[in-house]
Amino acid sequence: MTRLISPIIILTTLILSLFLIYEINYISRDSYVLAGNLFLTQATLEESLKVFLFFIILLIAIRGLVDKYTHLFINNNDSRIFIILILISIIMKLFLIDYNNDYNDIQIDLSKIFDQGMFNQYKTYSYLAFFISQVSDNPAKILNIINSIMSSFTIGIVYLILKKIKLPSSMIAFSMILLLSYIPFQANDILLRVDVLFMFLFTLSIFLSFDIIHNYTFRKLLLLNLLILVICFTRESMLYLLPIFILILLACKKKRYLSILTLSMTVILSSIVTNMSNMHNYGMTSYVKNFHLIIKLQNYGYLNQNILDRYAEGLSIEASSLLEDIKKSYDINILPHKRESFVEENFAVLQNNPANTFLREKILYLFQVVKYHGLGYLIRPDRENIYMKNSITQHTGDLGKIRNNYFSDLENHDNPLTTAKLNNIMKMSEKKLTTIQDKDLANYMRAFILQKSSDCTSKKVLDNDVGNILNKECIANKIIEFDQSFMIQRSDNWTYKEVAIPFTWRFDKEKRKYITHPHINKVGEILLSKPALYIMQSLITLTSMTGYVPVPSGIATEGNFYSDTIYPDLFLITFQKGYQPIMNFWYVLCLMVFVIYGWKSILERKVRSEVIIAIIPLYYGLFIAFASPFEFNRLIMPVVPYIIISFSIILYNISNIVFKSSREGGK
Repeated sequence: MTRLISPIIILTTLILSLFLIYEINYISRDSYVLAGNLFLTQATLEESLKVFLFFIILLIAIRGLVDKYTHLFINNNDSRIFIILILISIIMKLFLIDYNNDYNDIQIDLSKIFDQGMFNQYKTYSYLAFFISQVSDNPAKILNIINSIMSSFTIGIVYLILKKIKLPSSMIAFSMILLLSYIPFQANDILLRVDVLFMFLFTLSIFLSFDIIHNYTFRKLLLLNLLILVICFTRESMLYLLPIFILILLACKKKRYLSILTLSMTVILSSIVTNMSNMHNYGMTSYVKNFHLIIKLQNYGYLNQNILDRYAEGLSIEASSLLEDIKKSYDINILPHKRESFVEENFAVLQNNPANTFLREKILYLFQVVKYHGLGYLIRPDRENIYMKNSITQHTGDLGKIRNNYFSDLENHDNPLTTAKLNNIMKMSEKKLTTIQDKDLANYMRAFILQKSSDCTSKKVLDNDVGNILNKECIANKIIEFDQSFMIQRSDNWTYKEVAIPFTWRFDKEKRKYITHPHINKVGEILLSKPALYIMQSLITLTSMTGYVPVPSGIATEGNFYSDTIYPDLFLITFQKGYQPIMNFWYVLCLMVFVIYGWKSILERKVRSEVIIAIIPLYYGLFIAFASPFEFNRLIMPVVPYIIISFSIILYNISNIVFKSSREGGK
């Protein structure tokens, strides 16, 4: 009976964790708390438990088969199974993916890089794609084939990793079945970009790291360093992923510190060389870093006036200058309802979801404690949460009334219409408005139209106080453009990119260099001025936005990347929904594995491989949540194998309830 305690505890912990997540979401969805899920859930609690039960039964069946035919799995040839898995993956792709995709996008990208001198972000893949485009009449298909081969080899390498760390055969079989069947993992192949190449190289580097742990040779260490060097030129994020490899190599019994030192030097030196090269060739060290950080400023509430007042005075002169310029662009480009501050006084007021159970009352109490200590803004700085900001949402304010006022007042003024007069006319119109929402929307429209008024210039005037003489009909058309479709368009997350682009991506075609804000590198100082806000919003991003499972897969071509497939909807849709709770709660599964086997590692005084398997997605997931503002379902793909393995480890332990009970019954 004592041997059953561990699997029962694991099963109970899993169920309670899921139950707690759904209860927290019940409270957080209230419009006066988070107005949305704190944790991403694509299925109900009941559906999630049914999925886990289904996979437990499947694993038990696989364990039974493996036990029955043990000799086949003990005496198997790893290289033979490696090849078989690659072939199965390739065959699956041949009947799944439509390779007749458009090559125009990557042609444009290659032209921008090699002809116009624009930033080459993913250098290794860009040179590969450029070479293929020079030697083939159909480079898109060739690149797709290369992607399919690399992703199939990735699956084979995952198998070798599992064998290297000596996981049970039934667990390996279960993991490989789930990985082969996960459609978004297969769908990556259709993307003519760096993702598949990076995933292949990253997986191979993980395998070599484990190989060095178990059987160190200098040749293997040299090979790993060469591979890491290639990865550094493939994606600039390698510098931030270095801790993963350090953690793995800490388990080395031989040449531990030499391995860590050489690998660290390779990553750091190659990153320095890359940054220097980028600065020399393009005028900036990184294409995405500062761009993404400016978007974080917007999404995390740093630019709402209530929070801005809390940290602005402590900034350096350079950071203050940068912040002021970003704020101006933010106010002009972002709709008022997207940048509206949340009224913290209402934080603990429940209207929609009353706390009608003991647990919900306690969860609400925790929110109230947070609010009482003046920390409510860490959870919800703006009226719109992280998810809403990256989605199209309905604007506030009476758009029709504001437009009619502008038209009416504009008609009552004779020509000439100057920029200064236009500003005054619109200000007078705003005085007729009574609600804050109407005034905010009108103020936004005025700033936007004045910014675009240069398009309507009929005559330039030297007097700066007067401004240019404008064409009244042209200005009227600008106001007409402010319709519902325009507002929806401006509500898209692309608008946040529009704010960031002038500070990072302005390309001078003559100089073939990027013109950035003179103090752009101070964006990090602004973010770190409120570290608690940055950490909390990044964690909310981690739990509420990563782990999304598109059904059917939306990668590449909006859900239609496969055509004329022989696979039934039972597999393409119904079965794929089974992955939703696995991926939605990936951090719960990985954290459970980390705790369970971390404790076993302490007792055994050695680092268990299961701990490392769990750390890889946990660290990687934290990295992308802290660094990137969107596309998490695509970005998290390189660690999907380790999420599935962690899930398998959890289920394997739970299935021991059945197997250990049956064995004891047999005695």
